[in-house]
Amino acid sequence: MAAIGALKTREPARRPTVADGVFDLLHRRILTLDLPPGTRLSEAEVAQAMSVSRQPVRDAFYRLSKLGFLTIRPQVATEIAPISAAAVLQARFIRAAIE
Repeated sequence: MAAIGALKTREPARRPTVADGVFDLLHRRILTLDLPPGTRLSEAEVAQAMSVSRQPVRDAFYRLSKLGFLTIRPQVATEIAPISAAAVLQARFIRAAIE
């Protein structure tokens, strides 16, 4: 009976937003180096290329910057962040420790 009570308190599944779609695409392109470090991005150009408004692109840029994938300098440029050698070495160490 406890399982039935747990089902009732669950929230419905969240549907992906347009910003989620923009984030996923940009994140995937950054990880696969389709967008290499140092590449400049424009909200307007990304929005036009994806046929969306600028707000979802702005939201995706913000999320990517919080994860360290983008460097946003207001009124100057938004760029793909450089790859940190220290972060790569740390990830390699952690992976070796886990394996």
